[in-house]
Amino acid sequence: MAAVDIVEGFSLDFGVAIQFKNGTAITLAHDGVRAIGNAALHRFSTDGFSAETQISPVSGGVRIDSRIDCGKRIGDVDQLVLFDSDVSQFGFERIFSNRREIWLHTGLRDIDGEPLEDFILDKPYDADNMAALYTPGKGTLLAGILMPGRWGLVFAVENQRLQVRLELESGLPADGRIFADSFVLLHDPSLLDALLRYGSMNRIARSGTAHIPRRVIWNTWDYFGRQIDQRGVVEMAKLIAGHPVPAGKVNVICLDDGWATYGDQSTPNESFSDLAGMARGLAEAGFIPGIWYAPFLSALDSNWTREHPDTLLRGESRFGDKPPAEVDPRQVLDPTHPEVLDKIHREMSWLREIGFRYYKTDFLQRVNTQFRNATFHDRNVTPVEAMRGCMEVIRAAIGQDSYWLACGTEILPCAGLADASRTGDDITLYFPTIQVAMRDAMMHMWMNGNLFLNDPDFLVVRCPDTHEGWLHEKSKVAGEEQIREKQPYQRAKLSSGPVWKKEEARCWANFHIVYGGVLSLGDHPAMLNADGLAMLDKVLEYHSPGAAGMPLDIEENNLPTRWLRPHPEGWLLGLFNLYDDNRTITISEADAGRIGPVATAIDIWSGEELPWSTGFGVELAPHASRVFRLAGLKTLP
Repeated sequence: MAAVDIVEGFSLDFGVAIQFKNGTAITLAHDGVRAIGNAALHRFSTDGFSAETQISPVSGGVRIDSRIDCGKRIGDVDQLVLFDSDVSQFGFERIFSNRREIWLHTGLRDIDGEPLEDFILDKPYDADNMAALYTPGKGTLLAGILMPGRWGLVFAVENQRLQVRLELESGLPADGRIFADSFVLLHDPSLLDALLRYGSMNRIARSGTAHIPRRVIWNTWDYFGRQIDQRGVVEMAKLIAGHPVPAGKVNVICLDDGWATYGDQSTPNESFSDLAGMARGLAEAGFIPGIWYAPFLSALDSNWTREHPDTLLRGESRFGDKPPAEVDPRQVLDPTHPEVLDKIHREMSWLREIGFRYYKTDFLQRVNTQFRNATFHDRNVTPVEAMRGCMEVIRAAIGQDSYWLACGTEILPCAGLADASRTGDDITLYFPTIQVAMRDAMMHMWMNGNLFLNDPDFLVVRCPDTHEGWLHEKSKVAGEEQIREKQPYQRAKLSSGPVWKKEEARCWANFHIVYGGVLSLGDHPAMLNADGLAMLDKVLEYHSPGAAGMPLDIEENNLPTRWLRPHPEGWLLGLFNLYDDNRTITISEADAGRIGPVATAIDIWSGEELPWSTGFGVELAPHASRVFRLAGLKTLP
């Protein structure tokens, strides 16, 4: 095997990163490392921690393995919880310990209400790019990569000692330079503290933008689906501009899926034959014109699929013996193929030229979820690098002054390039979807306002209690409700049970108030009654710049019940009962310490003032919620 040179530029940087219990910090950097022959090995040890980095040649590239021994014997700890915030759209949490009887009485339960299954760390655990180990109330050890990253992060136990392993295998660039990621290892009093610190370390200012701009969007998809044309889009814009609730607050109108065949976006269908005219109409009505785009999908019967078959991504299907086309007839394009990159840049540049300045890109994750071990045109890139390169093409095409929401995406490729990103599943008008959405929001809270603004999906409040003419003929979801086979309610089972009631819809509105992410409206405002408009109005009133919300009980629950968000007038405190029986939601002593001195808690809906004290709490009916403005703070957050 030929020797591999790694020169000038490889850096494994622990700078600001390893902070120990005694508060000391050390810096370790490998600069100008040269690996000749089979391997280069570097070791380091301090304060009970040790690190080892090995660099080895592999076919066509190089492999870098780093192991950090955390100096902690698993046998010395009664209970550990593994928090894994997956950098795909979804996250999960597991608990493990040495003895089954330990975790049974911790009170931690999965999202469906069942005790979390025992999880023994007896083999390497692939944690993607960030994970934390914590003992509730006793401290957290968080390991992660500063975004955007290429490393794979693995927790492992060897001889009962906890290790964090970082693994990277990559092609060797022509200039022989490999730039590794910065790795952080943090110790904090709580999981929330560790996630907040890790999030702030990941804060990425997009080039040319001092801060992530706030947009309030109305999108065609949730209400109309594909049952709208360009004239209807402009008419909705004029309606919103003249409506007393959203007027002056909504600043983007976005046309979603349905305007072109997948793969043939350069030739819109007949209903949108004059996209330039539609964009002008939206701008004349006072809105930023927005449009949806799926860069990597191409329909089987599209001109592109027929004429450019060599640009389709190939690999082993993740769906067993079924070809991907039988699972989804939309083909996946290779993001490293020059013709695909040219196609995406050309089409998105054209959309910019005709006036669009807000973009929602969708189905981005299909590149790495449709196939196992996909074969890219460029063999010298990792899957993350393949996507990242294409994301850079998109940003170049739409310009720095455009707003970009990445939807259906993996997190890493878009970090620092997109202004916002979806971080959970699609919203539906059924309460279990809220349970899943709030769990996903909790798992990804550290990203919000750091990598981008998190998008929990559309704010929709329509239901039989809030919407005039519930089965309105043009309502996509209402139409589906007529034909959908009923599923009995099951906690966290998407779209199960009856359509939500008014108080359940209010729960989703309250969550948008305390979360501080993207606000994208999906209802037809003229069809909402007074109750529905009141919810919309309240969210718009409190949707203001400020730090993201934080789940105070993230160590305790997979269904978060206490959210805290800084607001220009002080803290906003959201209390949620996501369970199926009456619950008293109470502020803990740790919560009170984080909040600071407060005189009263004012219900933002009723105006009721409640005296504040440590242990403040309210009783909530099943699926109910309340949001309070905390008044009388000596210092604002």
